Amino acid sequence: MQSKKTLLEVLFPKSRAEIFRLLFGSKRRPRYIRELMGDSGLALRTIQDELKRLAAIGVVASHSDGFHRFFAANSAHPLFREITRIAETSERLPSANHSQLFRSSRAAKRKRKVRGPAMRYRSDLSWGIVSNSGSKS
Repeated sequence: MQSKKTLLEVLFPKSRAEIFRLLFGSKRRPRYIRELMGDSGLALRTIQDELKRLAAIGVVASHSDGFHRFFAANSAHPLFREITRIAETSERLPSANHSQLFRSSRAAKRKRKVRGPAMRYRSDLSWGIVSNSGSKS
């Protein structure tokens, strides 16, 4: 079965696409890291690294309630509307087959050439490295 990719997964790396989907999509709300982990299926460290990158450029904002650190889309960021529009559009558009996103390999297109038997050791070649024990000079 071929996997399907959404617009977000085509435009962004998988981890960033999932975070954008959860934080900027139609069900937009603040989430804590473990919740993002459960909803996305990504590893904890992967989410932490991606959130750190997105927070560094200001796309994602965070706050703490003393127990959890919540992350949310930063609506004051200049790219907020564009990222939100991409995330929401991605939810509505049909997914693309993974195979349609890449060109097919040349090896799969051409037929395999039939090769002859493997090269065999030829006893008539003399490299002068090994002397025959039976011959005398």
